[in-house]
This record gives sequence, C-alpha cells and structure tokens, in this order.
Amino acid sequence: MSSSLLPWQLFPIGKAIVYDIAGLSPDSIRSFVERRLAAKSKSDQSDHVIRKLERNADLYRMAGNPFLLGLLIHIISMPNTLIEGMTRANVYGEIVNWIVAHGRDVMSVSERISGNDLKALEEIACTAASIRS
Repeated sequence: MSSSLLPWQLFPIGKAIVYDIAGLSPDSIRSFVERRLAAKSKSDQSDHVIRKLERNADLYRMAGNPFLLGLLIHIISMPNTLIEGMTRANVYGEIVNWIVAHGRDVMSVSERISGNDLKALEEIACTAASIRS
C-alpha cells in the first residue's frame, strides 16, 4: 500500500469508525491552565496565560486540545514570548524549537551513557517485552 494515500483512501466511507473528540470547555481550559501552572509553581501566571489565549482565536481553538494546551501553556509562560499575532504555524515553530533545544540537553546526557549501560538497557527492554507476550 502506498504511503501517500489520504486518510479517506485508507478508510473508505462506511469501512471504519471515526470518532471526533470534543474540545475542552472554557471552564476546563481555565482549570487545566491553573492546575498545570500550580504544578510548576507558577500559579501567578494563570491569568496572564488565559488572557493571552482568549485574545487569540487561533490559539484558543488549539487550547481545546489538552495536549496542545499543555504546549501552549509552556510557550506562553516562557519569558520574552510574543503571543500577539501568533498563528498556529508560529506556535508549532516554537514547539519545534523547544524540542530541538531540549533534545540537545538530552543528547549531552546520552553521550555520557556507556556502551555497557546501553546493552543492559537493551536486555531489560527485551526481557520486559518477552514477559508481556
């Protein structure tokens, strides 16, 4: 099967069940923001983040998805982040930049892992996989 097929070509109408996940309500968005920032000891930023989301229709629509809302909270609560006029593409660009920067930090840690450590981790993974099956 070609990997360039569109979703409707992979699952013809009537052949697959498709679920549409409802977005978070405004109260749920507020609660999520407050709890997420409280967990990071940044409760004082809750109103700021919620205001920024409410002022940008694109971002507010994205905030209905809990995964994306978590990323938006991270981006908006970062110092020196300009949200005014930010589009979905800008948000995804910021997310990619954060992942790349975070990846560099992770790589510097992984470079300190020895070959023996990796072999031991591989054996643990194989053992865990065989126990599950």
